Amino acid sequence: MNGPYSSKRTNMDYDTVKKVCNELNIRIYVHSAYVAVAAWNATDKTDKSIDNLIDYLDDAAKINSGGFVLHVPRHKIDTIVKTLNFLNDRV
Repeated sequence: MNGPYSSKRTNMDYDTVKKVCNELNIRIYVHSAYVAVAAWNATDKTDKSIDNLIDYLDDAAKINSGGFVLHVPRHKIDTIVKTLNFLNDRV
C-alpha cells in the first residue's frame, strides 16, 4: 500500500494484517490515496496512475478487505467510464 499523499509503496506484512483482522473480526476498507485522482486523466490503460490503482486493489485483496474507496471526480461521465474501462481491462 501507499501513503495518502504518495505513490511510494510502504512495507507491510499483509499476512499478519489479514490474520489479526480475522482474529479480531475487524473489517478494513482500503482508501485510495490522493495521488490516485491522476487516474481520471489517464490516456491509456498503461498509465502509471492506473498502475497505482491496480496496486491498491491487489493490496486490498491481500488483506481480504471489505471494500475499496475510490473517489470519483467531477468530470464528464465519458471520462469516468474511460478510466473505469482501463481498470477493467487490467484486473
